[in-house]
Amino acid sequence: MTHYPKGTMCMACRHAIADCGQLPFSTMPPMSKSKRRVIVRCTEFEHANRPTQRQADSRASEKAAAYS
Repeated sequence: MTHYPKGTMCMACRHAIADCGQLPFSTMPPMSKSKRRVIVRCTEFEHANRPTQRQADSRASEKAAAYS
């Protein structure tokens, strides 16, 4: 394996305890390169402390319905 996800993103990801070894890191956008490694931005990253866009949209819809 020559492509690795950025470690600090992994630590903040809601999937941090999951085994992400099957993800296609070689197709993800590179952040830095060396002779033997490419550090990539994981496209599956979801911040552990922030709601996903779908969750945020759902909460906004619920609030709007409550005020109607």
